[in-house]
Amino acid sequence: MVGSKKYSIAVFGLYLALLPPPPCGQPHYQRNIVATANWTTSGASSLPDGAILYASTRIMPYYSNLAAIGLAKTANPVYYPRVKDWMQWYIGHLNYSDKWGLSCTIYDYNVSGSAETATNDADSTDSYAATFASLAWAYWQTGDPAAQNYIRSLRYELDCIGRVMVMLRSAHQ
Repeated sequence: MVGSKKYSIAVFGLYLALLPPPPCGQPHYQRNIVATANWTTSGASSLPDGAILYASTRIMPYYSNLAAIGLAKTANPVYYPRVKDWMQWYIGHLNYSDKWGLSCTIYDYNVSGSAETATNDADSTDSYAATFASLAWAYWQTGDPAAQNYIRSLRYELDCIGRVMVMLRSAHQ
């Protein structure tokens, strides 16, 4: 069920992206993108340590990665520090030995005030890894030199995260 929900959201997002802009004035979607980016980076949706919230009491890295990809794709450098903040949060919360015996996975987190507590579970470790890799690529593609330097600094972590995807794909074949 959860996988099909993610798929449905992705298909709907792609559908919206392919719609032609309105014939006159500023395209409505640009205003929506700016409003969403501002909300995503506000205190209602993110924490001072860089975490991007799924709900006021939950961090689900899959959805946070998607939100950060959106921020990177705005092509507005004002949001790039928030993308980096999220990426630093993610890297800082990697499991180097998780409950499944894997390295470089990440759990969901519960949030209560300023306390973040790992749930010791994740919806799908391979999707979390894949969306983070996609985020790294989107951040790189901004062309921002600071973003590209940061991505270069993550060579070890990105390689480890990539191994999660390869290992889990092999396990499912």
